[in-house]
Amino acid sequence: MWGDIKINGFTDGDTILIMNKPWTETEVWKNESQYLVWLRGQFRKIWMDFVPKNEFLNESCNPVSFEEKALHGLHPRTKTAGKCVFCKKVFGKSKLQVDHKIPAGSMLVYNEAPKYLLRLLCSKDNMQLTCKPCHDIKSYADKHQMTFEDAEKEKQAIAFGKWAADRQKDYIQSVLGLKLNEVSNAKARRQAYRESLD
Repeated sequence: MWGDIKINGFTDGDTILIMNKPWTETEVWKNESQYLVWLRGQFRKIWMDFVPKNEFLNESCNPVSFEEKALHGLHPRTKTAGKCVFCKKVFGKSKLQVDHKIPAGSMLVYNEAPKYLLRLLCSKDNMQLTCKPCHDIKSYADKHQMTFEDAEKEKQAIAFGKWAADRQKDYIQSVLGLKLNEVSNAKARRQAYRESLD
């Protein structure tokens, strides 16, 4: 039932006992994959309440004046605001998120859980302030190992792919100046849109 793993850098290579297959102890999870989805969710809840992360958010935001609210289009009730490290726009504190400069990575198998948790609960020097749209782009870039700029274009192309076909066709013709027979299906339209962003 119990196994042991060695984690370099955890506590000088101490052996940690972990349950080999916790998803077999209950019928709540049918397999390791379902268990890992649940476990990642629990780790994310810990991150949401992680005191250094919340301190970083508070330290990175400053009180804003009435003039600053008007200048940046902030809600009149906004008390503190900060700047997104990527788009450089100012947002109210509630619209900002704390991102890992060096990503926490993934947890694809159960034995990666301790390392993933340690990467997730990082020090403040690995944190940066982002708005939600930029955080989504950064996460996509990290996941697909591409630049932030390329990830931003890919996300725009994905959004274009969700438009109704008539709207896509109209855009392809009127904005990109292409004939519909040159882009005869949804995949071709998405590709043409993506190429137009370069």
